[in-house]
Amino acid sequence: MLPFPEISEKLKTLEGEPWQGILTRYVDFEAYMGPSGGRLLYDEGPPRRGQRYTPIKGAKGLYLAEGIPTAVAEYTQEGLKALNPKRAATRLHLDAEVKLTSILNLGDAAIRRALKTSIEELKEPWQFVFEMTGIWPVTWQLGDAVFSSGRFDGIRFPSSKADRHYCHLVFSERLGPDSFVRAKGPTGKWESLTGKSRLKA
Repeated sequence: MLPFPEISEKLKTLEGEPWQGILTRYVDFEAYMGPSGGRLLYDEGPPRRGQRYTPIKGAKGLYLAEGIPTAVAEYTQEGLKALNPKRAATRLHLDAEVKLTSILNLGDAAIRRALKTSIEELKEPWQFVFEMTGIWPVTWQLGDAVFSSGRFDGIRFPSSKADRHYCHLVFSERLGPDSFVRAKGPTGKWESLTGKSRLKA
């Protein structure tokens, strides 16, 4: 990966891609009914705990997967072999309709070359790196720079648990006027994110 100060400059030269389709996630039902207050599109998790592309106290965002197998692999942290995850009885399956105006697609080899990174580097463990070294993992550095650039709705990135599968981080505070994420909950009600607004119907 480029040194941290250079990532922001390089992002000014990279073009985002539009993306539209269905993305999937699983959450523990207990978590859904807990701090999120029943919010399907709960985006406070990354700043509270930190996640692969979001440091603690970083940007709000939704982590979603391309397809059910990838979502299961990420949820269980057991990879694609997890056909019967132990927590299946308590998980909530969410399919979200997503339209994004501009994503940084790390599945594009040209984008990776420009950032001087690789699939292998992007899949490296990130947890406890900061605690052990005092240095942000490279994915935190990249995610923070992408959010701060204001040029992208989110990031498409390789799953660390499913080879040749991809996930998305959607920055809920960076959605453009034509971008949205929406999903229907267990009660049949729709919840949406669009622009900087959160709407429940």
